[in-house]
Amino acid sequence: KRSVTQLQRIKIKIRMSGRVGNITTDIIADGLVFNMDPANRVSYPRTGTTTTDTIGNQVGTLSSSPTFDPSEGEGVFDYDNTDYIYYNSNSNLSGLTKATFSVWFNFGLLSTSVEPIFTGNRGNIPNSFSMYNWTDSHSVSFLIFKTSTNNRTQVVIKPGDFGDALAINTWYCMTVVFDGTIAGDNNSLKGYWNGIYRSNSNTYSNSNVTSLATNPDLIVGTY
Repeated sequence: KRSVTQLQRIKIKIRMSGRVGNITTDIIADGLVFNMDPANRVSYPRTGTTTTDTIGNQVGTLSSSPTFDPSEGEGVFDYDNTDYIYYNSNSNLSGLTKATFSVWFNFGLLSTSVEPIFTGNRGNIPNSFSMYNWTDSHSVSFLIFKTSTNNRTQVVIKPGDFGDALAINTWYCMTVVFDGTIAGDNNSLKGYWNGIYRSNSNTYSNSNVTSLATNPDLIVGTY
């Protein structure tokens, strides 16, 4: 079966003082350092195999044929379980000690697998980060790995715990706030679901993550 993850106007918002770029859609650009938005023709002209970050002009390559669907709002990217967009060595996200990630997504199918929504570096690279859909546990997680998958800080949100169980063809927004300067990893991540605070982080093996990876390869979708 086809496993579809649609990300509408995917906005990975990272707050960093003094970095403001040009953007034509109605989102707050103050402190925004990366924005990929398929509904914005500057970011994606509705055709072709590349998309552009409207803040830092970093170019992403569409791999395994994610498709542009104009029928959803002003346009979305439609992913199956192999499609992704690849931004090589994203300097705008490099080594940040404070960051906010905000993503809209819509599941066409809830399978029993673990599916990445986006990742910053693959594998056990120090300080790599990922957002995953864990459909077997009906949750969405954001993780920062210090050295390995067993040495990490994460925030897990289970929407069913507050009466909003994951469903297909429904838009959700997950926002994660990271502050590596706060003492104690259990407070360094905070998770919000549809704009409401739901969970702080927990750790494995005293990971003590203080920053994101250096020049991470940003991958949006399932690889």
